[in-house]
Amino acid sequence: MEAQIINWIATGVIGLLGWFMKRTLDQVEEQQTDLQKKFDSQEREMRNYLHKDDFKEFKVELRLMFDDLKKEIRERHPNV
Repeated sequence: MEAQIINWIATGVIGLLGWFMKRTLDQVEEQQTDLQKKFDSQEREMRNYLHKDDFKEFKVELRLMFDDLKKEIRERHPNV
């Protein structure tokens, strides 16, 4: 009789542990799904944010800025 009560208690404890583990795994899977959706939406936004043509224009502007800076530095410090 004692063995049967211990068996029922052990089975109940194992059942509770399994239920808590399943609940935790479900929450983790839900969080992972939400994070994946956020990541996918941000990735789509990033793809639409900068095009190659825009980057080329930026590089040209940046080169002009550096050329202007070099010119100004040379005018102020001719020995450099």
